[in-house]
Amino acid sequence: VTGIYERKPLLDLRRALSAMRGANGLELGRRILHLGDHSSAVDADVKEIDTFDWAPFRLIGSHQVKTFDEWKKVIKSANGVTDVIVISNYHNLFEAADEMTLAVPTEVMKWTESNARVPVVGLGGWFVEDGGMFAVGLSGFEQGETAARMAIRVLDGGAIPIDVARVMPRQFLVYMRNSMMDERKISLPSLYEAFAKALNNYYE
Repeated sequence: VTGIYERKPLLDLRRALSAMRGANGLELGRRILHLGDHSSAVDADVKEIDTFDWAPFRLIGSHQVKTFDEWKKVIKSANGVTDVIVISNYHNLFEAADEMTLAVPTEVMKWTESNARVPVVGLGGWFVEDGGMFAVGLSGFEQGETAARMAIRVLDGGAIPIDVARVMPRQFLVYMRNSMMDERKISLPSLYEAFAKALNNYYE
């Protein structure tokens, strides 16, 4: 089996966080808290996030929760404890402990942005689409193009799939919501805005 791995663009997020400036042009604080739901996808994310070298930032912990109420408690308790909250996924949060109904993603993000006192950033485009401030995500273009090239090598070139080495992703996409950036007084080099606008990932 061959293909391209699906890995969170943690290096690119770290670089973006290093480039961010808050009020008065100050750098962001160095403490990072990761929050996600209890899905198997986030189980895999935690392994990556917890072992990644965040320097000069410092990961103070990863939290996985099942319900929206648990999510709210983590966000509120994070105020004053961390400087940045990194969100991996929240689309599998349940409304209540009976786990009968999933929470509405846009409502989760609206509440989160309204109650978090520190910048909140995401690891997927849906984060900004749901109302978040800033995210980096995998490049679907790279994923598709790489898989297609590998398929051609097998189908037209006679390569044996097991002999075609799997590769790590090297590209990423940027998503931004300008109104939220302004509200939190967060700025980034203009290159990030231009990149997001070029791919229609920029929201006013």
